[in-house]
Amino acid sequence: KVSSSSAEMFNPEMFKLAQEQLSRMSPEQLAAMQRQMASMDPATLRAQMAQAQSMMAGMSPDQIRQQAEQAQEQIKNMSPDELASQARVAQERLGEQQRYMLSGANAMKDEGNKLHREGKYREAAEKYEAAKQNIAGNPSAEAKSLFNSCCLNLASCYLKTGQNERVVEEAGRVLEEEGSNLKALYRRGLAYVALGQLRRAEKDLATAAKVHGEDEMLTKALEDVREKLKARGEEAEEEEEEEDASKKVQDGLAALAAAIGKDGKKEEEEEKEEVVAGAGSERGA
Repeated sequence: KVSSSSAEMFNPEMFKLAQEQLSRMSPEQLAAMQRQMASMDPATLRAQMAQAQSMMAGMSPDQIRQQAEQAQEQIKNMSPDELASQARVAQERLGEQQRYMLSGANAMKDEGNKLHREGKYREAAEKYEAAKQNIAGNPSAEAKSLFNSCCLNLASCYLKTGQNERVVEEAGRVLEEEGSNLKALYRRGLAYVALGQLRRAEKDLATAAKVHGEDEMLTKALEDVREKLKARGEEAEEEEEEEDASKKVQDGLAALAAAIGKDGKKEEEEEKEEVVAGAGSERGA
């Protein structure tokens, strides 16, 4: 059985071929494959599938079918133990390849840094993008850290080249995992300023200032944004909204107090009626 999350990685033709190949495997071979997959780390399994998807992306359906048939022919004569052994070897090779690709990504990032220092921002961005592609699907902590670093550097490059939408995109990727990252908040805030989205800019810069209030450049950028908002009259509008919200709260509390007072008075009157009724019954008795 192919899981729904795995199936999403394949186009219809590839999914059909995978089903065909699985249907030709013996129960013992399927069981061995399932045991091997169950023992694998989910992130590693996803990385393997992503790599397979990447390898087949440039292949025609006929080429994919031919590759699948060749693999099936090899699998057909394997015992369950041999199949499990092959899977382990493939996993080890993937690990080696990922380490090799990670090393290459680090080298490309270093090249990008050199170009960035030289003011060659477009060329630097190409290096950072290539580094990101090199580690796509790599689940290791080192790869994730490198990926975020490349995103931050890309945001810096795109700020320099005026590609502000891409700054928002790259910084946003980092903020999905590190919500208080200073560089990501600062660079996205500056991009929002350039895009005229001052409210969003103020929010990012204010969030950064709560954690990194000692940063002078950040403080200056936040002050500038608030001055621009004030010049547009939006600060007063915000105060009015706060006053409206405060008034609603006060009105709500007053209504609640009135309701409680009314209920209390009603209960008091009911108690008096009960006392009078009780006294009357005693006199009657």
